[in-house]
Amino acid sequence: MTGVIAGLDRSDPTKPRARELAVDSQGRLVVVMSGEGAAGAGAPVDGSGTIAVGGTAQVLFGGVVPDAGYAIYNADPDNDLWINDTGAAAAPNAAGTIRLAAGGGGYETPRGVGAAAAVSIYGAVTGMAFTARRWTRDTPALTPIDGSGTIAVGGTAQPLFNGAIPATGFAIYNPDPDNDLWINDGGGNAAIAGAGSIRIPAGGGGYETPADMVPWASVSIVGAVTGQKFTARRW
Repeated sequence: MTGVIAGLDRSDPTKPRARELAVDSQGRLVVVMSGEGAAGAGAPVDGSGTIAVGGTAQVLFGGVVPDAGYAIYNADPDNDLWINDTGAAAAPNAAGTIRLAAGGGGYETPRGVGAAAAVSIYGAVTGMAFTARRWTRDTPALTPIDGSGTIAVGGTAQPLFNGAIPATGFAIYNPDPDNDLWINDGGGNAAIAGAGSIRIPAGGGGYETPADMVPWASVSIVGAVTGQKFTARRW
């Protein structure tokens, strides 16, 4: 996962923001970025809880779409969790889902990007604990477009997003438990262990475009095995 790059607005990676002085609720002088703080983002809303019925997906945040962004962390030490924010039911190792590894694994929406639909969560064991937050913004967040799917022919590169160049950024996650994926975002064909390609490790590995980089070409993906699933978003 990429981190936050100070001084850049991920909702518009081409636009640097100025640092500004502000006074917080306790009267302290703090440095903020223009567009953040009280004007840009609101306090988080807690959605933490437990898995009600093991093996059955359940909705997060009471079904409210976290269109400004959200974060989920797995508090269970032994069992993975899976989430899906496309409006479909989360399921293990499925296209469109993101793995939260046991022992503290987590997922945060890329900065400036919200969810397009309600989020569901799946755990195999009743009572598994998770920590969840959603937040609000005064300025609109970008809405992701789903591009999840499967590898059509093992060992053969295929285009992501039907060949469309992501306008602002994209993210790919690998829910397959055993097989790596590879992507190429330079307009060429992705190749296993090839120059210009980026590995997406099996078992929940992921890639997000850096906060200060705008995609400039189409993205391709390859996996060694026909039917490998992947989770993809562009915005």
